[in-house]
Amino acid sequence: MTYVSTEHLDDNGSMTSDERRTQQKRELQELKKRDIGYHQLKRLNPNYDPNDGIMNHKTKRFEPSQPKYLYIEIYGSGCTGSRIRMASTGSYTRFFVGSVDEDNFFKACVSTGECGQEAVTLFYSSPEEYENHHCTLLDQETKERWYKKNLAYRSL
Repeated sequence: MTYVSTEHLDDNGSMTSDERRTQQKRELQELKKRDIGYHQLKRLNPNYDPNDGIMNHKTKRFEPSQPKYLYIEIYGSGCTGSRIRMASTGSYTRFFVGSVDEDNFFKACVSTGECGQEAVTLFYSSPEEYENHHCTLLDQETKERWYKKNLAYRSL
């Protein structure tokens, strides 16, 4: 016979809303771990300032107002012939990797080894979406080059 813990149940035999939320977050993290295209990148926060923050008088420690690191969740697309997947949301599009339709997306690659041996290809709707997702800025020339390429694609 297996033992089932009932500590997480309230007087009515159901979970509290905080416990339900915690369980849902845990289950979502488990689903993400099983997703072969899901990865998490650790980056230095560009807004981090070790001198900006407040003194916590209980712990007698200085607490910065911004975290030192950002954790960016990304979803990579598969190899040629698979559907293009939006890097920031994980949603699949009707377009295929390796087709001319790639020009409809801003494409980036993570080849730092953080995602394993293989490089991960990321697709975004625009360079600005990439910038927002990665908390970074691209140079204007890169953006203009993509917009020209995208305009040519749209005029097909």
